[in-house]
Amino acid sequence: MTEVGLMETARILVVEDEAIVSADIEMKLEHLGYTVAGVATSGAVALEKAQEVQPNLALMDIRLDGGMDGVETAQALKDRFRIPVIYLTAYADPATLDRAKVTQPYGYIAKPFGERDLQISIEMARYRNQAERQRRENERQNTLSTTVSALVQRRSDLDTAIQVLERLQSGVSGVRKRGRPRGSKNRG
Repeated sequence: MTEVGLMETARILVVEDEAIVSADIEMKLEHLGYTVAGVATSGAVALEKAQEVQPNLALMDIRLDGGMDGVETAQALKDRFRIPVIYLTAYADPATLDRAKVTQPYGYIAKPFGERDLQISIEMARYRNQAERQRRENERQNTLSTTVSALVQRRSDLDTAIQVLERLQSGVSGVRKRGRPRGSKNRG
């Protein structure tokens, strides 16, 4: 796999309902050279922002204000936009972990965290996402190639069948021409 997909600057959506924590995350991301594509304080706003700014990664707090928590929002981002999510949360109890695991996150960082933790998780998530995209593209290409091969084979089979039918038709026409003329009666 090439590094081309990883050379593109990460456009990260930060989903965090605490303003001070959100500002700290933004500062860390910018210091690390990442682009903050948007900030959302609730699940509903995160989905609107994702549609608008098309990030390629989301950092998600599990506990959010509003009707959707971070787990529900992460699942919606994955289902609607194929945006990978890294959870950033102070909640690491077994029940929360079990709910979060179902969304297949690309990472889970317990607060408080440092810049290095954030960078490692982001880079691992970006690599995994690129690898999965490459795998999906390879599968798509293989399916397309298989379909084209099957169609070419069917076309060849049809061409062969047409040739056989044309030979049979010309053979039937030839018998008629050599036999009695049409409309003549047997005078025997």
